[in-house]
Amino acid sequence: MRRAAAAVLAIGALLGSLSARADDAVRPESAGQPPLGADQIQFAAHEHDLGYRAYLARQYDEAATHFENAFFAAPNPAELRYAIRARRDAAELARAATLAAIGQRKFAADPSTSKLADDVIAEARPSVYEVRIISQADCNVAVDEKIVAIEKVKTFRFFVTAGKHELRVSWADDRTKTVAIEARPGASQTLELEAPAPAPSPPPQPVPPPPVPAPT
Repeated sequence: MRRAAAAVLAIGALLGSLSARADDAVRPESAGQPPLGADQIQFAAHEHDLGYRAYLARQYDEAATHFENAFFAAPNPAELRYAIRARRDAAELARAATLAAIGQRKFAADPSTSKLADDVIAEARPSVYEVRIISQADCNVAVDEKIVAIEKVKTFRFFVTAGKHELRVSWADDRTKTVAIEARPGASQTLELEAPAPAPSPPPQPVPPPPVPAPT
């Protein structure tokens, strides 16, 4: 009974936080971010509201998807924490740890985000596989055709479930590289990748000579 009561209290506390901070969730809280457009703010607020409603209904996977949409539209640590908690409650520890790694990279100075990220990664680590991608040029990564994050950076750190996966790394100018990995629980791997050379431009097509006028 005590454990059940504690779980109810924890959910209630989280939902109260979600409701009370819904307005804050659509404001960037880290320095150096460009101002948001009205459409971004409206979209993020709508997605946050949908996430709150789904979490209230204990539809944690759906809630996490909406919180992620809100975060990537208007990045801020509060919204990311909502997404991390929802993924953890949905028992999707690899994705929860991936979001936590994003939090460690983007919001290292935020104590609440750092604490949650550290705890979630420590909880997930025995059952997931850590991948680090290092590139000299900005890139993004998709795992099994699912984008890890919409931003492009030079260093990615993310987690996957055990088993075989296909990574698709993308750079500018439609340059891509595919890497197959075999993930083992609790292990890790670092990949140092170079962007492929840009595809050569097609040779210019010769200009046909003007037609010769017919004799009159």
